[in-house]
Amino acid sequence: MFRSKIEQFCHILGWNVDALYKLAVPTQPLSPNAGIARRAPYPAHVRGLRQLPNQRVFSATAANDKDLVSRRKDWHSPRDSTFIPTMTQAKSAISHAVRKLRRFFEMTQPASLSSLGGEGWGEEAPFHHSLLTIHHSPWARCAICFLALTLTALAQPTVKHQEIKTCADVPTTSGKIEYLLYLPKEYASNPTQHWPLILFLHGSGERGTNVFKVTIHGPPRLVQEGRDFPFIIASPQCGPTERWNPITLSRLLDQVEAQQRVDKSRIYLTGLSMGGSGTWTLAFEHPDRFAAIAPICGGGDPAVVERLSADKAAAGKGLGIWVFHGEKDPTVPIAKSEKMIEALKTLGCKDVAFTRYPEALHDSWTVTYNNPKLYDWFLSHQKK
Repeated sequence: MFRSKIEQFCHILGWNVDALYKLAVPTQPLSPNAGIARRAPYPAHVRGLRQLPNQRVFSATAANDKDLVSRRKDWHSPRDSTFIPTMTQAKSAISHAVRKLRRFFEMTQPASLSSLGGEGWGEEAPFHHSLLTIHHSPWARCAICFLALTLTALAQPTVKHQEIKTCADVPTTSGKIEYLLYLPKEYASNPTQHWPLILFLHGSGERGTNVFKVTIHGPPRLVQEGRDFPFIIASPQCGPTERWNPITLSRLLDQVEAQQRVDKSRIYLTGLSMGGSGTWTLAFEHPDRFAAIAPICGGGDPAVVERLSADKAAAGKGLGIWVFHGEKDPTVPIAKSEKMIEALKTLGCKDVAFTRYPEALHDSWTVTYNNPKLYDWFLSHQKK
């Protein structure tokens, strides 16, 4: 709707709308992150961002002190990165768009603006007299702001192929948790079919109040890029200062099961970094809910496995478990996964696999989630 309004507006003025979009929309889109590390080596769609004009850049320390952003712990750069708060980006992008619009006005020369009428535009004032003729008019300022805000909004990232959902009455700071829900393409056309479910837990860097951040890694990112899956995928977002809480996640699962056609014998759990730790915790808090789990570079607590009750231990032995970790991980040492593997063997788990990436640092999730064998492995597991 916004785009059509702009095109109508431009048509009245005789402007070239394609040229207007090219000039007005910032060449670098705003990041989905609450803060952007400008020197962060990964992911590519964040790495490509550069400082927009007139941005204030805070150091990581200053940003944390001002409670503007949370520190990216999942990037494996040894250097300290700087952060650009989202609000600063938005203000800068609007200013950037306004400046380009002014230059566009100066270059465009419709005969007059009399077709719009109204005092302030100038009855016969040609546009090529720069904005000195019109930009002090309230009408003109409103038009410029409208175009700048609208075009900036058009450049914002949007969640694709996934629906934003909310689970209320959970023990979080806000009392709720948002999540992205993906449904398979054939979901609507097969009203009696029940589908496998993947619960994906992100890392500490994607915490916040903007659920779009969840699409930075893992299955939500692949869905965002257009990948189709034969699963329902639920991807919650953890609060800015929180960690994964099994009670919250269990209630979220209850909601998804109640509202969607979930095959309860094929519920799978996976997560990376902080989400890998959350995977271990949730899996052995409710081992009877899952058919298989895939924790990636997450540190579990072997004591949790050792203290399992008889019922939970029996359910845990039937879990399919595939662990992934980079041998050169400086953030979560691979020894943490090794200790969990030993604890699982002691418990008597039989279906346990451990993939070690010899040259990988903390990012062992990209290659893992891009591997179709992971999803085939999930589908090969079903609770009895």
